[in-house]
Amino acid sequence: MLGPNKESLENLKRWMDKLFPVGTQVIDSQGDTHLVTGWYVSNEQVRLKLTHTVRGKPIGRDVAFDEVMGWARFPPEHNLGVYAASRDKDDKPAG
Repeated sequence: MLGPNKESLENLKRWMDKLFPVGTQVIDSQGDTHLVTGWYVSNEQVRLKLTHTVRGKPIGRDVAFDEVMGWARFPPEHNLGVYAASRDKDDKPAG
């Protein structure tokens, strides 16, 4: 995928800044909301650094780019507040 070429890395950086800028909110297949805090390349695979809040505590998670591409995505300027509204799975609304 990527060679040791600096130009390839710069192109990847530009695309990642467009697709998943820091602050992007993503919702996984279980309905949990995460905040993109960064990304990195490991073993020629792009992985996103995500933060999820559980019971008021931030939990870090790294997920493969290919997996996150299938999730709902809200750019930082969208301002839906979905990250702030994330809940623990045990905190289901009554009813």
